[in-house]
Amino acid sequence: MKSVCSALLVAALTAIVGCGSKTTPSGATPPSAALSSTTPAAATTVAAASGPADAATLAKAGEFAKDLQAGKLKAALLTPAFKKLIAPATTEADKAQGFSDWGAESWLAEHAKGASAEQAKGLMLDADTTLVTAKSAAGRTLMRLVKSASGILIDWIDVTTDVGEFDFSQAPAPAFAAVAFLDALLTKQTKLAESLLSPAGAKSIAPPLDDADAKRGFNVGILRIKLNNFLGSSTGADKLALVKEGAGYALSGEMTGANEVRKFSIKLTLVNGTWMVAEFLPN
Repeated sequence: MKSVCSALLVAALTAIVGCGSKTTPSGATPPSAALSSTTPAAATTVAAASGPADAATLAKAGEFAKDLQAGKLKAALLTPAFKKLIAPATTEADKAQGFSDWGAESWLAEHAKGASAEQAKGLMLDADTTLVTAKSAAGRTLMRLVKSASGILIDWIDVTTDVGEFDFSQAPAPAFAAVAFLDALLTKQTKLAESLLSPAGAKSIAPPLDDADAKRGFNVGILRIKLNNFLGSSTGADKLALVKEGAGYALSGEMTGANEVRKFSIKLTLVNGTWMVAEFLPN
């Protein structure tokens, strides 16, 4: 799939070059499903994309980036599902909605203030879901936007430094799942990485050890040890390449750090219309 450019966008976005967009996952487990720190939840990424480029969505991504840069870190920019991932409820009032708006704004202040719209490109993941990538300082901004009843909202955002360039247009949906998983680990957001694991993948990587694990489907402690082993002392990634492997895909590349360069592989599988991580090496 390729990005689509429109002359009208130039007037709407001073900092954006390129465009594209899309809609929410049909047949995929929505991010609004119940999430917890111990339950991987499906990402809204589907097998194929369709529909015209949505200039308004890409323009909105530019607005979001400018607001974040200016410190306008509002929880209202985010979907409830993403807020559940990054800011679990801590008070009785929070529990009624399932997340903490204050926690979400604190997370944005720490992890998203460097968001950029420089050389932004948009790719459709489905009719209501758009993947937006942009250059940021020595790295990239990765943003997934969804159309909702309350307008266009951020359903995923990460700002990563020390990462090599990557072309998402070959297969945007599986590419998003793999790169978002990689970015989450590089930015030490283990819970976000967990949310991109398939249930079968989590079980295979970290088999249940007791009744609580069996109910959950995997062992949390082992899983997080394996995720930490994958990251090691790496601070970046380079030479990223996505290849088709049978019915799935695999993202390969090199983890980089002060004293090491290690090859890695992230394998992806389609689960009920959603691309998820089935395996990662090393672990």
